[in-house]
Amino acid sequence: MTGTRLVAGIGFRHGVPPDAIVALIRRAIAQAACEGALVAIATAADRADEPAIRDAAGAFGLTPIAVDAEALRTVDPR
Repeated sequence: MTGTRLVAGIGFRHGVPPDAIVALIRRAIAQAACEGALVAIATAADRADEPAIRDAAGAFGLTPIAVDAEALRTVDPR
C-alpha cells in the first residue's frame, strides 16, 4: 500500500502489559496489509503517560499522541 499512513488508536485498561498492545497493533497492521505504514499511536490523554503505552509506542520508534476527552466524545459519545 504505497503512500498509506496508519494511526493506531489504542484504548486500554490499567495494568495491560505493553507486549499485548504491541501484539494487537502488529496483528492489525498485518490484517490490513499495511506493513511500514504506522506513523503514530494515539490514546486518550489521561492514558498517554502510562508506561504500557509509552513502551508499546517505543517498540515502533514512536511516542504516543494524547487525544483529549472532548475530541474523543465528538467522534464517539460512548
